[in-house]
Amino acid sequence: PAGMRTSLPAELLAQARERCLAIAFDEFKGQVLSFLPPEQQGSYDTPAVWEDMTLRVLDALENSDATH
Repeated sequence: PAGMRTSLPAELLAQARERCLAIAFDEFKGQVLSFLPPEQQGSYDTPAVWEDMTLRVLDALENSDATH
């Protein structure tokens, strides 16, 4: 949730960042979008929205506390 800080191992954070960046819009569209309710699919069916979601996840990861 927004504003909530978590502590995760630094290695886990690094893996999460890598995996977040590894998922392309086409993969999301092909593997996830069709499982959303039809009334929500249009809201997520653009590369710009996917990029925004990816940046939000990366921002949340950057703002979490890494433990060693």
